[in-house]
Amino acid sequence: MFTPKYYYVPLRLWSQTDFQPQIPPEFAPYFVIAEKVGRYVFTEGEINFIFQDNVAVHTKRLINYLYNITLPDILDKSIIERMLWMHDLPEAIINEERGSDYVTHEKNADEVLGDLQDSLEEKAAKEMFDVADFALFYQTEVAKKKIKKADWSDLDIYKNSIFAKMLDWIDSRNKFTYVTTEWIAHPDYETHPVLPPFDTIRLCMLESYQVWMADFAQIEDQEFRDFMLGFIHDEMYDFHRLRWDAVIQLVPSEIQEMYHAFVDFWKTR
Repeated sequence: MFTPKYYYVPLRLWSQTDFQPQIPPEFAPYFVIAEKVGRYVFTEGEINFIFQDNVAVHTKRLINYLYNITLPDILDKSIIERMLWMHDLPEAIINEERGSDYVTHEKNADEVLGDLQDSLEEKAAKEMFDVADFALFYQTEVAKKKIKKADWSDLDIYKNSIFAKMLDWIDSRNKFTYVTTEWIAHPDYETHPVLPPFDTIRLCMLESYQVWMADFAQIEDQEFRDFMLGFIHDEMYDFHRLRWDAVIQLVPSEIQEMYHAFVDFWKTR
């Protein structure tokens, strides 16, 4: 039987043992709630059993991720770490009663929902964090919008928050891809071939890596641009290519087409 599990280690760091970073004590009460707020909980609920993740585990995984990356001097690891500890706590607080956050493709498809979540998170953050921490949290929210618009103005102010948000998003895509392909490779899939929504598969396969590689290439700051392009490529391309390559003959033709478009993108650059 397919047995889902929690992953505290970034999924490309196969040689690492589970690492439980110490939660800053001022955030500890919020992590009690974050442990109860699930991730990858789709409205198409039949597939949800394959995922085992929550906001607390995701955050600890990001801290582990950060401490296994060599950063250039233009980035401040201590600031990025603080941003990562906080980044999803307001989202967990406002969705405590619901028991899960909203998956990205649902918020992207419903602009009103996405804007409402952002507004509620900002209000909660003001109540949860002191002035200095709220400023860091707010920077990550601004960085999210800047990345989506490929707006690289005021880059010196937002380099740390842009990297923090990209680490967050890359981990989310990698975790989704790993668990989904593990499920497809499992014998239970043959008798129960359910899959996550194609919109999320498309987000991970066609609307992340390719978009980011094109958008970050527009940055004028050569050191930051080259670091980010290298980081995005190294963390995503081979990981997704190899994970899907092993199971691609077992999935519908629409996903096979996405996969080939993903693989071919790098060949054309």
